[in-house]
Amino acid sequence: MIYTNKKVSELKSEVGRTFFLNPKNNMPIKADECIFLDIETVANYDDYNKLSPELQKRFELKLDRWTNYDESAKSKIIDAFFHELEKESNITDINPETLLKIYKNQRTESPAARYREIAGLYPEYAKIICISLGFKKNGEFQTISFVGDELELLMNFQFGINKLYERISKENNGNVWVVGHNINFFDIPFITKRMSLNGLITPYFLHQPFQQPWNKKVIDTASEWRAGNATGDATLDTIALNLGFESSKQGAVNGESMGKYYYSDEFDIKELVSYCESDVTTVYNLFNYLQNLKQVI
Repeated sequence: MIYTNKKVSELKSEVGRTFFLNPKNNMPIKADECIFLDIETVANYDDYNKLSPELQKRFELKLDRWTNYDESAKSKIIDAFFHELEKESNITDINPETLLKIYKNQRTESPAARYREIAGLYPEYAKIICISLGFKKNGEFQTISFVGDELELLMNFQFGINKLYERISKENNGNVWVVGHNINFFDIPFITKRMSLNGLITPYFLHQPFQQPWNKKVIDTASEWRAGNATGDATLDTIALNLGFESSKQGAVNGESMGKYYYSDEFDIKELVSYCESDVTTVYNLFNYLQNLKQVI
């Protein structure tokens, strides 16, 4: 049967079932109930040699496991291959020997060079340089950022987010949700580990180890965007560009170059804060977009 009764464009489009629902009452989650979060991280030091010899050994072991050519690492080697293609325009012969050469380069690359590139992804070798929060207050979306020495930053963050949580909880009958992009796999674990290493307890509403996943009040827009597809990852920047949102990644600073920028003479703390808060704003816009999808009736 072919539906030809009316053109879809003539049908009335109204707000239907929202994207994010509170599982306890099946009601839409409001932006007023949310804390939007993003962090920026860099390697602990500007120089690999400042790491203790023991940590250097463990970092080299991590690199060795990363590049060990087994089934789980093949995709990493392929990624490295295409990365080399981007850099070397003279590579034209794609064959096993070329792949092997790139693989060997990955295995023998200086740990110091790799440290500057990837250490910011691992809490044991990195530090948090900025945490930005977004929230609704008096109908307006606002942001606040925590920067500076990491211990001081984390102490201020701990105090600030607890106070923010208390206010939002009081105003919304205990309903508070923490929202971020890839927050379950990066931001929250990273915060939890860095706070532990600095002798601080993570706020209970962030680190919820004994809660069932469906009872955790955390919304990860990256997980939701995958829509159950394990290979459906997309960066926040890519999603923003597709939806016509302004993206922080279009500026001079981005996450991939953050370490290099942070340890350079050009580093500007205002630029860092602007970048991190822009990511929070993009997550806020994405949340609102998904919550206002239409349903044809």
